[in-house]
Amino acid sequence: MNEFNLDAFSSNLDEAIKYIKVNKSVNINERYRIETNKNDEIVKVYVIENGKIKTVAHFNNGKLISECQGGSKNG
Repeated sequence: MNEFNLDAFSSNLDEAIKYIKVNKSVNINERYRIETNKNDEIVKVYVIENGKIKTVAHFNNGKLISECQGGSKNG
């Protein structure tokens, strides 16, 4: 099992926060939820509008690695 890399996690979290700031400046009606887990450094950002998940962004290695539409979780 790989050890948790705090520096990588911090970098991913920083990028996620930048992503939220940029998106919030474009659309003030969106809400955001940041999700992490104890097993890896990946950070997810759920973009929520009108109570529904609009986009899920994944951050790893200090950058946005994927962005997909929608999701099954409720905001």
